Amino acid sequence: MSDVSRSAASGSCTIVDAPWSQRIATFVIIAVLLGIACAIFIAPFDTKGPIRIENIIGCFIFGCIPTALAVWLFSIHKSRLKGYIIDVKNDILEFPKGFRAKRHQVRLSGIREINIYDENVVYTDRHGKVQTGKDKKLDISGDFGAHSLYFASDDKRNQVYSTIARINKMN
Repeated sequence: MSDVSRSAASGSCTIVDAPWSQRIATFVIIAVLLGIACAIFIAPFDTKGPIRIENIIGCFIFGCIPTALAVWLFSIHKSRLKGYIIDVKNDILEFPKGFRAKRHQVRLSGIREINIYDENVVYTDRHGKVQTGKDKKLDISGDFGAHSLYFASDDKRNQVYSTIARINKMN
């Protein structure tokens, strides 16, 4: 899939902001979770003694947890793979929001203010070292309320910003 795809017929622009490393990491995590689930589900049937109902129920319950996590991660990943869709013809900006699989839509004509900035973030890594990073944010507000859109790269954030600003003549 290309990072930017345009359709002249519909007047839409799709901007995908998910690097390959993030895609691969997500699928590896999903594969590991499903592997754990399979191992747990198969565990009671790999014994030499009689199969007990408690083992089957326990494996089913504990196997459902990694399976549910894998399905949840896949649905979030699928939602993010669609990227940011700017549909001029239908006056819609569609984007992924948070750790939910649901995508949000707002009207492009309803965007009254758009701000672009890097937010410095200070956090402690798993080794106890204090690290700093930058969140690449785009804040939009209007008739619909306010939303913060987060990006992995400056280029994609700037591309969405300039497209919305050009459409709404905010420059």
